[in-house]
Amino acid sequence: MKHEGSSHTYCLDADALINIKLYYPKEIRRINQYAKKGKVVIPEGVYREICRKSDRLKEMVQSWQKKHSAVIWLLDPTLQRELVRIDNGYGEAITLGDQKRKGFWSSKSGKLSADSQVVAVCKVRGYAAVSNDEAVQNACHIENVPCFTWQEFYRRMKQDFIGQGSLFEL
Repeated sequence: MKHEGSSHTYCLDADALINIKLYYPKEIRRINQYAKKGKVVIPEGVYREICRKSDRLKEMVQSWQKKHSAVIWLLDPTLQRELVRIDNGYGEAITLGDQKRKGFWSSKSGKLSADSQVVAVCKVRGYAAVSNDEAVQNACHIENVPCFTWQEFYRRMKQDFIGQGSLFEL
């Protein structure tokens, strides 16, 4: 039986990685298996953000970049155009129905945020975003990009490893 987590390639934002490590430190290594299989990627902005920190996550994403090509570099012209469109379209504010919501640039990272990279990579490559950030979730909604919270991603990942000698317990 195919588990629901198997159908997507997931593009994670930095907070998703940080929160999984914070709440499930013993299981963070399971994400390496996803990266090895091409099921988890991060855009270059998330890679740089994680590498600014000196801890186990830095080592993990550096190995993804070297061994698994799980870091998406924004060199492709189509990806660059989409990034500019998404960043400009949702940077200041996001109009969701009749409501104006905060855009990507309202986060503490401001214009240096990698949020628009996550959405652009997912839109161009057909991936699912993993983010609890409201601006990312709203932009994904408008752009018709699947978006999951880190908790839902973790639950799906856990499902994939059940019956495979998993560290996860139900």
